[in-house]
Parts: sequence; structure tokens; C-alpha cells
Amino acid sequence: MTDINPGGWAERDESRSSEALARATDPAVRKNWNKVIASLRTQAKTADPFLFSHELLEHMCRFEAATFPSYREILGTTLMWDDNERAFAQWVKACFHTLARTAADALHRAAAHDALLSGSGGELAALALTGYGNAIKWSEISTTGSEPVSIVEIRRVQERVERAAIGGDRFPVPRDNYAASPTLDALFVRALLLEAMCRGNLEPRQVEIVDGWLWEWSGDYAFTDSDVGAVLVLESGRQRGLRPRNGEPRGRRYLSLDKLEDHIRMVVDAFRRGEIYPGYGLATDFRVEVPPG
Repeated sequence: MTDINPGGWAERDESRSSEALARATDPAVRKNWNKVIASLRTQAKTADPFLFSHELLEHMCRFEAATFPSYREILGTTLMWDDNERAFAQWVKACFHTLARTAADALHRAAAHDALLSGSGGELAALALTGYGNAIKWSEISTTGSEPVSIVEIRRVQERVERAAIGGDRFPVPRDNYAASPTLDALFVRALLLEAMCRGNLEPRQVEIVDGWLWEWSGDYAFTDSDVGAVLVLESGRQRGLRPRNGEPRGRRYLSLDKLEDHIRMVVDAFRRGEIYPGYGLATDFRVEVPPG
């Protein structure tokens, strides 16, 4: 799904990373970021979409840089999270949702003048889909539950992408401590699958492992009109996402998971080697006990 470039964010300032690590859960830092994000929300209503998309990408990269080290730290603890850590997780969720809405608002404004999204629309769609996926992921991590409106907003963004026929185009987005360049369709699938799986039944480390798989695999799962093979149904209507097939009549849209068997085999092989697929990212910090034999 992605072209991975460790530490490859645009305009990333490595000299500030250690400072971010020390203060990422500091309420004062959260307050400052709240001001930045509120300013971006305002700019989205009037700023030039091309210039704004670049500014928003830079801020989302910096936001990841500010939160990633503390996220890594709290995932590594075996202790119950304290109030400050829980507040941090809930705040990250809220910020990602607001950043996603900011990108989506700018996208819809740009699309009103350029339905083909030939300017900055693709970049804004990528940031919106990434942000919504992250918000769903952090809803599960923070155990606060996802925003019901998220799936509606995701579907609305994808409608813009489909009208412009740019689902196969790649755009740079921040991903934890890496730069990634997934297709818009892959970002849509990742968000839908996270929404389908994050229902309060995964603990934070499991969420991180699953999301690592989805970043790798979502580009291999294609939408189709055929219900042959392993598929999930994409419900009609903006308020719904993916669900298992349940004997309904044909004529619906499906997400083909035919490659899932091969993907699971790769995961199992990695576990047997004492590794967590895909072999990079936060999941590599987790301990794996290799079964005997």
C-alpha cells in the first residue's frame, strides 16, 4: 500500500523531536496545539486550497512527530494508564478528527470550483482519509468510541474522489514515524476496515498491529460488483460501512478480500521467526514468544 521512507516527512525538524518526547503529554503543549488546529480550521474556509494543502500536510507531520514518541512510550508500559495518559489518548483522537474535518472542508470548497480535483484536491482528500482513519484508530485506543459521523464524512470524501477518477493516484501522508504514499483508494479501504474492526474489542497494542497490516494490505483489496470469493459488502448510503455478506440479492458493491489468505500466511511466517509483520514501526517493539518446534 505504501512507499515507506523512515524519517522522510517534508520539513521535519529532527532537532525538535526529543523536546516533543519530553512534553507530548503536557497539558500546556495540548493547549498550544489546540490553538494551531483551531487556526487551521479557520484557514480552511478561505485560504487558497493549493497553499493550504501544503501547510496542512506540514502541520499534520509535526503533529505526528509531537505525539509519536509519547504514544510509543505508553504502548510500551504494562501498567494501567494514568489520568494524564488517558487524557492524552482522548485528545489525540479529537485532534485527528478535527484535522480530518479541516482537510475535508477545504476539499469540498475546492471541489465546488474544480470537480476533477486537478489542483490540490487529491492532496486534501488523502489528508482527510488519513485523519479519519487515525481518529477511528485512536477511538479504539482511548476506549472512547468512534464518532458516528466519521463514516459519513469518509464516504463523502470518497464520493469526491470517485467523481474525479483519482482513486489510484498516490499522495504523501504522515504515518507515525514514516512518510507514506498510498493511493486514495487504499486510504479509503484502511478507514473502512478500521471502522469495521475497532468496536471496543481490541487493546492498544492489538490496534497498532492491525493498523500496521492495513497500511500494507489495503491497496490489495479492490471494490467489485461480484460477490464471488471472500468479500465484504459495502452498504449503500453514507451512514454505513462494511459488513459481512448475509445472503442478500446481488447488485451491491463488494470489497474483495481474495488476497487475505496470502497476507495471513505472511503474518504467521513472521510470527514463527519471532517477528511482527511488516517488520518496522511500533509493533517491532513488542515482544513475540516463538512457539517451540
